[in-house]
Amino acid sequence: MQYDVFVCVFFFKGTKKKESRLESLFYYYYNFFAFAYCLLLFFFFSSKQKKTKTPVRNTNHQTKQNKTKQNKTKMELIIEDTHKCDIFVGLFQHIKFMTEHINIVFQKEQFYVQCMDNSHVAIMELTLPKTWFDTYDNQSLDSIMVGVNVGIFYRILSAREKSQKIHLVYSLDKNDSLAFHLTSENSKTVFDKHFEMPLIDIDAEFMSIPNMEYQAEMTLAATQFHGIVHQLKMFGDTMDISCSENSIVLASQSNNQGKMSVEIKIEDLTEFSIEEDKTLELSFSLGYLHNILQYHKLVSDVSLGFSDSTPMCLRYHLGGVSVAMATDEADNNSPEDPAQAEVEAECVPSLKFYLAPKLNDD
Repeated sequence: MQYDVFVCVFFFKGTKKKESRLESLFYYYYNFFAFAYCLLLFFFFSSKQKKTKTPVRNTNHQTKQNKTKQNKTKMELIIEDTHKCDIFVGLFQHIKFMTEHINIVFQKEQFYVQCMDNSHVAIMELTLPKTWFDTYDNQSLDSIMVGVNVGIFYRILSAREKSQKIHLVYSLDKNDSLAFHLTSENSKTVFDKHFEMPLIDIDAEFMSIPNMEYQAEMTLAATQFHGIVHQLKMFGDTMDISCSENSIVLASQSNNQGKMSVEIKIEDLTEFSIEEDKTLELSFSLGYLHNILQYHKLVSDVSLGFSDSTPMCLRYHLGGVSVAMATDEADNNSPEDPAQAEVEAECVPSLKFYLAPKLNDD
């Protein structure tokens, strides 16, 4: 530490033995102002020395604050429940039939994915609210969107052991990769695994899909519907559906393989509704339906919605309860504000597919 020494020398005039009253007053005020000037110089240089030290201290403090703020700006999610971990891994297993790359959006209130196949025939929409996760913390001021390769994403998740939890971390100060941590507690035979996956830029826009009521809606066992579609696919490429108040018939045919039809009794469905006196005649690709129904092992029920000249909606409910229970709970607890009710409806954990109908040549 250096100290600057300032020496101020003042010559104070003394009083003479014989002096007039005027001269005495002059010497008095001269000595007073000289002493005051000396004090001013002392305080001036002392304060200047303190100011030169202060900016260094403030700069270090500001740097620490900025560094702490930067480290805290990130997104992380944790899934500890074993069943939900299995669902999360399974959700990304079959997306490859739709596309190789997807944008994942970490919104403030939900985890969201939407993608379309290359032929623009089908759309997939995945919604997982923050409450579905054990930890979901988006510390950014807005949504965070990252582009990933579906194959690499699933390859990392499939390395998880049954007892391991899933931990994803995205840091804004390292925004070119996504970190995965597959860890378990109190296990001597399972080792923790850590991954870093490079991110990619995907130029894709999300479709705005409004909530709508379909002319016919039904809910049935996912495994049962998957089996029907698998058998129909052996006889043709197209599933023809005829739906009325009294019966539901699914059929497929080809010149070489013949024809197959399945009649589904209304009383065998978990849920069914249709507009009065309405009969629907629609056709859909069995190849796409077969791929969409690869998710049948994740849930117990699947819901279908049909309308004339409109893509069918196939929904898997991922909330751990039946679709009927979830619908009743949403109706009973719906808020008075319609806008808030729409937001809550969008935040229901679900995997949806929209499949365009085949047009008749006629």
